Amino acid sequence: MGYLSKELSDAQKIRTILLNYIRIINNEYNNSIIRNENEDLVVLNRADTISFHVIKDQLYLPLKAYEMFPKLHRFSDFGTNKDDKREVFEYLDTNTTYADYIRHVIVAGLSEFDYFEESLLHEAMHLCGSGGGTALEEGINELKTRELAIKYNLKTSGYGYPKETEIAKRMQDVLGKELMDKLTFIGVNDRYAYLSKAVSVEIAEFYRIISLTMANISFDYSHNLSHISDPYEKAKLYDSLDYSEVFDMVDRFKKEYLNR
Repeated sequence: MGYLSKELSDAQKIRTILLNYIRIINNEYNNSIIRNENEDLVVLNRADTISFHVIKDQLYLPLKAYEMFPKLHRFSDFGTNKDDKREVFEYLDTNTTYADYIRHVIVAGLSEFDYFEESLLHEAMHLCGSGGGTALEEGINELKTRELAIKYNLKTSGYGYPKETEIAKRMQDVLGKELMDKLTFIGVNDRYAYLSKAVSVEIAEFYRIISLTMANISFDYSHNLSHISDPYEKAKLYDSLDYSEVFDMVDRFKKEYLNR
């Protein structure tokens, strides 16, 4: 199957939006080193997934969406509320589920391009050096995505990684926004040393334990996710993630640390 003109046209529009987001992010976080403005910024990904991937400073756009999204038209409520979206003031509310996002995609009647566009700011953060690939990193990345969307009124779904984002929010209550902003663009293997020097070994150890615990809890989910293309199966799998232990750890540390 050759690339269709719609796919290529969408990829070009995605590239233009990405470049604008990258400039905003670099300016916001003084991130002048990384400038992903090469011709191969967007890669059309033929893999059997609707997930986005950032690999070696390139965004892999899932062509699988063009196969799956037409199937959504069979739902009786498809496109019944074209204006369905999360308002900007709701972005930091993480009381949502992946099933809520699927409902939004259907009732809003999203096209493949709409689906891409709602995820781009999150992926642009990764392209600019924000961590990804682990549960805590993704939560921090999504938190920064939503904060940026609020500040500059940028489009985002506001549904991604709700559990991980809530944990990141609570950790930011301990670390402070300025420190979390800086931490976002520091390599995951360098964060312990950075926190030890910038704050204390205690805080660095707190971060390490939370990150490791979340990684252990989400290991099976992350492994199984790569084999799932059905969004409803993905929603059921995400619902099974239980971070209650992590929430307790963060809340307990926050209470003890801030009350000293």
